[in-house]
Amino acid sequence: MQSPTIDAGPLTGTSATDAQSDDEQEPDTARAPTTAGEEGETTVHKVRGKVYMWDSEKKAFKDLGVGNLRINTWETDGGDKRARVLCRQETTEKITLNASMFAKMMVEHKGNDKNVGLLAVVDAKPTRFMFRVKTTGEASELKKALDNVIASL
Repeated sequence: MQSPTIDAGPLTGTSATDAQSDDEQEPDTARAPTTAGEEGETTVHKVRGKVYMWDSEKKAFKDLGVGNLRINTWETDGGDKRARVLCRQETTEKITLNASMFAKMMVEHKGNDKNVGLLAVVDAKPTRFMFRVKTTGEASELKKALDNVIASL
């Protein structure tokens, strides 16, 4: 099995022109990111990046878009700890990854790389994903967060 390697908020302010009445202001078109379906879950790590999924037929990574990757944890009624990796596309909020985490989950990161690889089970098949973040520091933090959650399961 090949390893997943590839080489290589807007600020708002107020001014004198913003001192309009509520009736004169334009409607706010920006919307908050959705957390639907995440009730009762705690986000232990969040990072923005690009998500890729390995296409075994084409033998290449398929670009799933830019989004916010979250590692969410929660406890079941029986007290068992559960976790998942969730990623929604930034513009459409379409879910591009929703995978349960498990104790022996494989995570890969090379020290000076911006990519973090993850082997998840999707539709009962092992599927390789890769996340490309902005900096190597963010990649290291993501790897550490994934490892910490995996170790706690």
